[in-house]
Amino acid sequence: MSIKLWITGMILATYSLLFIFGNASGLIKKEQLSPVMPLSFYQIIAPYLRQLSAESLYIQTMVFIGDVDSTIMQRPYEKSLSAHFFTIQKLHPPLIDTYYSAQGFLPWLSREGTLSANAIHEEGMKVLPTNWRIPFYAGFNHFYFLNDPEGAAPLLRKSFETGNSPRLVGHLASMLAARGSDLVVSLVWIKSMLEREQDETIRQRYIKDVDMLERSLAVQAAIRNYYQKHGALPTRLDALIPDFIAEIPVFAQGYRLNYSDGRLSLIRPDKHSN
Repeated sequence: MSIKLWITGMILATYSLLFIFGNASGLIKKEQLSPVMPLSFYQIIAPYLRQLSAESLYIQTMVFIGDVDSTIMQRPYEKSLSAHFFTIQKLHPPLIDTYYSAQGFLPWLSREGTLSANAIHEEGMKVLPTNWRIPFYAGFNHFYFLNDPEGAAPLLRKSFETGNSPRLVGHLASMLAARGSDLVVSLVWIKSMLEREQDETIRQRYIKDVDMLERSLAVQAAIRNYYQKHGALPTRLDALIPDFIAEIPVFAQGYRLNYSDGRLSLIRPDKHSN
């Protein structure tokens, strides 16, 4: 082993020990994520140390996520988390947990987090072309967070064409071709992700979204019934009360229904800059 490699290994080992000691003794604040080393540092070390570094950095990142209160995680942590996930992906691209964890947290923080998650997924699709979940996640982000169904459709097709995805993915891809089905597609999509999600915190988030979408679809059905009776669309949602629906639902955390030009949509906070 060369002196340069030995020194690099010692620096990395010291860095890891400091992290472990700091976390165990409470020196690392729960509201902060330790800065990631520059990627150039890791690029000079041997391949087997790159994998070790990636796994160590992944553990550090997940420890931070596990320690932070869910209310604190609503703050824009996308820059520090994105930097960690990007570095992990570059160091050891086959580490599948990187893509799953990035998807589980980054898109829900902000639009920038969504874009970062998709950039990570784009790299993952090159390295793991037979994994149907990575293009599925990227397509979901395009549709659900970025309001870009056109961008979602080819990613869903890519997921379906791996031959490993459920048939539901192909169904979703075909539904995206039909205009005016946004709420239905959202509901089917969220339910499909809920069925496969293991993390209970993320599952509860999906369950809340399912409830909001189902209540939104009830309003959409009321609009359709109003049109069938009157031969015209209502000018306001209040016109549906009480003959077609008992009340217009009000959602928590900034979610709201938007009705414009006969089209109903569920606007999500920090997910609709367009």
